Amino acid sequence: MATATLSAVLLAGLFFCYGFRSDSVAAITVFPHWVWVAPAAFLMWIGFRNRKGLHLLILLGWLGFIVVFSDSPFRYFQRRDHGLKSENVGEHQNKTLRVVSLNCAGGSEDAAREVIPLKPDIVFLQEVPEEKTVLKLTKDLFGEFGNLVRGEEAAILVSGKVTTMKGLPWFVARAKVELPNGVKLNLTTFRLKAPIVRADLWNPECWRVQKADRIARRKQLKEILDTIEKDVDTAHSVMGGDFNAPPGDAIFRLIGPGWSDAFEVGGTGWGATMPNNSPFFRIDRIFKSNGIRVVQAKTAKTNFSDHRALIVDMSVQ
Repeated sequence: MATATLSAVLLAGLFFCYGFRSDSVAAITVFPHWVWVAPAAFLMWIGFRNRKGLHLLILLGWLGFIVVFSDSPFRYFQRRDHGLKSENVGEHQNKTLRVVSLNCAGGSEDAAREVIPLKPDIVFLQEVPEEKTVLKLTKDLFGEFGNLVRGEEAAILVSGKVTTMKGLPWFVARAKVELPNGVKLNLTTFRLKAPIVRADLWNPECWRVQKADRIARRKQLKEILDTIEKDVDTAHSVMGGDFNAPPGDAIFRLIGPGWSDAFEVGGTGWGATMPNNSPFFRIDRIFKSNGIRVVQAKTAKTNFSDHRALIVDMSVQ
């Protein structure tokens, strides 16, 4: 009975934590929800032989917990690994735009150049290499019409007419772009503050640090969104990059109904991007504004980054 009670209390507490995602419980929700299934399984194993009916009921509760807080759970059955070759990722149609977002693993040139076989129209890079390296990549991708907009932590590579946005935080790159086909877009990419992972939950300092870390990341995202909302033009917008927060995190409540997560709208296969070899965290995301249709969204395994590439094909309506 004691093990069943402990398991039920743990389940109820976790439903509360992941349901509300309060800053005060960030020390718990910084971990994927499925991490907590391990201690629950241990408790269930201990007491299962004595009260099978009760433990089966609690087991159903844990299964519900896994499904409710999973990111697009039905896509688990579509899992496929796409390599970086164009025949694996698929060619995009002439009337669509391909946006590729990739974290370059601390500024790796080899990682950055992995976007080339994906044949993108727009590239979002985070943890970007030095400027001369990215300038060369821009030229290799788009020739004489290529343009680079670079911040300290993020960069936009694109072909077309570019107006760079000034006065932005150091972790953001932003531009107004007119593509060769005449489409006008507001583009924003960034890398938010990396999360702190601590397992010493018995230490009050751990809870204070995690709360402050969540607040800092939300402040960064709010600063970006406030800047975007100041635009007075009617061009469509695409933003994305390394959010360093999983889907469901409280910071995403800042993103209004005018935006849609491209992978949630048109994703196929396994959407997690981190770590590259065995991804469980979908921290790399691309959002699009109303008026842009997602044709497909997928990820591709890389060779030199610790993240997978996120590839979104879209059309502007």
